[in-house]
Amino acid sequence: PTPEQVNLLIQAMPEGKYRVATMLAAWSGLRFGELTELRAGDVVWQDGAPVAVRVRRGVVRVKGGQVVDTPKSDAGIRNVSIPPHVRPALTQHLEGVEQDGLLFQGTVNRKPLAHSSLMWHYNQARQVTGLTEVNWHRLRHFNATYAAMAGATLAELMNRLGHSTVNAAIVYQHATDGRDQEIGDRLSQFAQSGNVVPIRGVA
Repeated sequence: PTPEQVNLLIQAMPEGKYRVATMLAAWSGLRFGELTELRAGDVVWQDGAPVAVRVRRGVVRVKGGQVVDTPKSDAGIRNVSIPPHVRPALTQHLEGVEQDGLLFQGTVNRKPLAHSSLMWHYNQARQVTGLTEVNWHRLRHFNATYAAMAGATLAELMNRLGHSTVNAAIVYQHATDGRDQEIGDRLSQFAQSGNVVPIRGVA
């Protein structure tokens, strides 16, 4: 999906935890289990704004319910930045949440938000916007692709996504191969600005 389509989906979600959860999933690329186990104490603050989240645990769905566990690999333990445009909504959402409280709590209990509950609302948003092909996992794909377009290296993508091998992360770098012309155009902009100093003896 494009950023415009993602924003349409976000706005189609009910205000409050469902909308903020969708916004954070799309723009920070967290897995569903990582997202729903986040607690207020996992949020990193700087100058009064939430700038990142510490991913240390995740909810795993099992037969008969859900359990909280550590990430599958050491790569899953990481800090993920929160884009500036997401911070105001998250700040407002965090008002009144206790330090050890879940960011996205179930409606009738204090357990992590159920997958079925969030998906019911998300599927409604897909229908309303006509973006039925954009399933929840494609929000993570969106984040990774646009992070690569923003210039993230392979190592940076692996860290952001919590991947322990290059195989998955490299897919998103391939998705940006078509930007080579844009890169060439930007190189010319450097030359025209006078900021490029030719290296003597290099053809």
